[in-house]
Amino acid sequence: MSSTSTTRPSSGAAPISSSATRVTISCAADATGRPRGAGRADVLVVGAGPVGLTAALALVRGGLTVDLVEARPRLASESMAATFHPPTLQILADLGVDLDGHGLPVPTICYRDTSGGTQVRFALSELAGDTAYPYRRHVPQLQVCRLLLEALQTSPGCRIRFGTRADYAMTRDYPWVIAADGADSVLRQAASVPFPGERYAGEVIRLICDPEPFDGWDAVTYVFAADTSVSVLVMADHVRLIVRAGGDHAAGDHAVGDQGTGENGPSWAAAAVAARVTGVAPPIRAWSRYRSQRRAVTANLVGNLIFAGDSAHVTTTRGGMNMNAGIHDAAVLATALARDPGGLPAAAAQRLAVAHDLLLPRTHATLADPMTRLRSVVDIAGDEESRRAFLRRAAMLDMVTWP
Repeated sequence: MSSTSTTRPSSGAAPISSSATRVTISCAADATGRPRGAGRADVLVVGAGPVGLTAALALVRGGLTVDLVEARPRLASESMAATFHPPTLQILADLGVDLDGHGLPVPTICYRDTSGGTQVRFALSELAGDTAYPYRRHVPQLQVCRLLLEALQTSPGCRIRFGTRADYAMTRDYPWVIAADGADSVLRQAASVPFPGERYAGEVIRLICDPEPFDGWDAVTYVFAADTSVSVLVMADHVRLIVRAGGDHAAGDHAVGDQGTGENGPSWAAAAVAARVTGVAPPIRAWSRYRSQRRAVTANLVGNLIFAGDSAHVTTTRGGMNMNAGIHDAAVLATALARDPGGLPAAAAQRLAVAHDLLLPRTHATLADPMTRLRSVVDIAGDEESRRAFLRRAAMLDMVTWP
């Protein structure tokens, strides 16, 4: 695979001017029966995933009024993200959504080869002096979105509408718009904002397995073979095996029993690879597959339009960083906007730099040749200073700077 870097703009944000593009929506009366024009909010947030919900909650906590719209009729259930890193746990707790007691804590990360002869374990407790959350948590994204939505529903100043699409029709004008509408962002495309990068070859197969065969495993274990690697993620009630496979099947979610689960199907092939690499062949409850990309926008602030999360950057899911970085985008940019819009360009430039200079290179490095990657991690584990620096990077502690 060739390495393609994204284009870094000379400035992190476009200037704000009276001629800037404005984003509007068309929708029916709100839940109280008031006509849609009966009161304009300070900010329109587009997308009710974890990024949009976090942005909306941070805005109302900062004293602004928000209209939150989501094209789907309900919260999305197809996304399977589940890793929440220390700074994300802090951000959510500060917003009143404490994940302690939800999901499964992840105190250690293990890297090993197929035989177990080479094995290193990193304890996130070494970060206790750097964060109040020296661990990750594995919580299904949908569960966290429900908690955020519940917090918003009890917060004055936020109107939420599902089944409502945002577009450029000038039926309504908002001072500010946060586009959290995903990797295929309609608003980003309509604004003609470049999203350069590359699509990774092959696809990723996610196997949902019974947990019992993995009793005693670290909640995050990366198992390396000469030709591939498998990520083992222990959840509260199941285990996820992430297998990166070749081929060019059309990506999409599938459940066991769907086409493709036979002996020539991708889930069967992925299960065979996982069993060969991990030495465990658990019963498979369900499976899904997807393609990964590595891209970032050239500008994340265009007029009154702010891009956050997948609409601004996408990368490999290994390490679970992209969703977390999106939540960081939402919190930092919403906080800057609520405090003083004049500080927004600097905050946007800082978030753009994080995406280009830290997020994309760091996640891309996790896909290096498997045994080269394992040897590198083993070397790091043997040196205290290198190990703590590695843990800080893996925990994303250097990726959040507040305005």
